[in-house]
Amino acid sequence: MKHPLTSSGFVVALLVAGCETRTPPTTTPQAPVAPVANVLSERPAPLEAADERRAILELRQALANARLHDDVALFRALDEQSKAALDRHPRSPQILHVRAAALLALGRAKDALPIAQTLYNADAKDLVAAGLYSDALSATGDLAGAVVAVERMMDIAPGLPAYARAAQLRAATGDVDGSLAMWREAFEAGHQGAPEGLAFCATSTADLLFFGKGERKGAQASYDVALHAVPGYPAALTGRARLHLAQGHAPEALIDLDAIAPGAQSAESVALRAAVLTSLGRPPKDEGLRDELLSLADRGPRETALALATLKLDLPRARELALQSQRDAGGRDDDDVTGFVLWRAGDVAAAVPLSKRALGGVDARVLARAGLVLAAANDAGGRGLLERALKTSPAFDPILAPEAVAALAALP
Repeated sequence: MKHPLTSSGFVVALLVAGCETRTPPTTTPQAPVAPVANVLSERPAPLEAADERRAILELRQALANARLHDDVALFRALDEQSKAALDRHPRSPQILHVRAAALLALGRAKDALPIAQTLYNADAKDLVAAGLYSDALSATGDLAGAVVAVERMMDIAPGLPAYARAAQLRAATGDVDGSLAMWREAFEAGHQGAPEGLAFCATSTADLLFFGKGERKGAQASYDVALHAVPGYPAALTGRARLHLAQGHAPEALIDLDAIAPGAQSAESVALRAAVLTSLGRPPKDEGLRDELLSLADRGPRETALALATLKLDLPRARELALQSQRDAGGRDDDDVTGFVLWRAGDVAAAVPLSKRALGGVDARVLARAGLVLAAANDAGGRGLLERALKTSPAFDPILAPEAVAALAALP
C-alpha cells in the first residue's frame, strides 16, 4: 500500500527536519515512570478476568471524562488509577493504553514513550498503541519514527486517527497542501462519528489555512463548521476571534472569546482577550492578567510561558515554565517556545539554537518568533524568516505581527 506520508520525498524530509507537533498540557515535574521494556513478555499471571474487565471499563470512562473536561486534576487521578490497576493486572495492554494516554495528556511524553514502544512492539495490529507511539515520538522530537508508526495505523485501519496524525506530520515539514488534503480525509472518515472529532479536524484545518497560508475566508468557513459540530468549542472560538481581530472586528472577537465556557479558557484565549480589550481602549491591568495566566500554568506550562513572554509579563516565571516543559517533552514546539522565552528574558545566545531547531514547518507564528530571535542575534537568517512570516499571514498575531514589522524595518 502506498501511504500518503511517503509521497513526494516526505520521509526524506523527515530525516532532516525537526518536530512540530501539538503536544498536550504538562504539569509539575513528577517521579519517573518505572521501566516497562519487558512488561508484556515477563509479566505475572493475570488475576480474575472479571476484575480486569471492570478495571479497563472504569479507566476508559475516566479517560473519556478527563478528555471531555480537559482537566489536569482528572488526568492526574487517572494516572494514579492506572498505576494501581497495573499493580493488579500488569499484563493488560488496555490498561497500559490508558497509562500512556494519561502521561501524554500530562505532557510527560518522555515517560509515556517506553510504555507506548512496548505496546507497539508487542502487537503489530494494535491501532491504539501505534497512535500512542506516534504521539510520544512526535512530542519528543522523533518525527521520522512517528511517520513509521502512522503508516502502521494506515495499514491497520485508515481513518480519522491516522489521517489526523498524517496531516500534522505533513504540516511539520512545510507541506501545507498535503496537510490540508489529509485533514479533508480525516474529516470525511469521521463525519459519521463523534462531533468532537469533526470539530477538531475543522479547527485544525482553519488554523492551517490562517497561519500557514493566510487564507481568511477558508479559515472562517472551517471555524464555522467546527462550531456547528460542537457549539462553544473553545479552540474554534479562540481561532475565530483571532481571525475577527485580524480583520479589524474587535467587538466580534470579544463576543467569541466571552462565549468560551468558564474553566475552558486557555492561556492563548486569555492573552488574545487582553489584546482585543486593548484594541478597544480597555487594556487589562498587568498584575491581574499575569495572575490569570499563572492560574492556567498547571494546565499547560508551555502555553502559559508563551503567553507571558508574548505579553512581556513575569519573564522569570515564563522561563521556569518553558524549561519545565522542555524537560518533560522536548520536541519542536518546546524548542520554539523556550527559544522565544529565553530571548525575551535576555539570553539571546541560548535562544538561537533552540529557535533554529524549531524551524521546518509553515506556521507564521513560529517563523516570526524564530526571526525575532535571530534578528536580535544579528543572524542573517532573521530577515528572511520575518519576511516569510509576514508574507504567509500578515496579521497572524495582534502583538507579534506588528513587532515583526518593526524588527524588520530596524534591520540594516
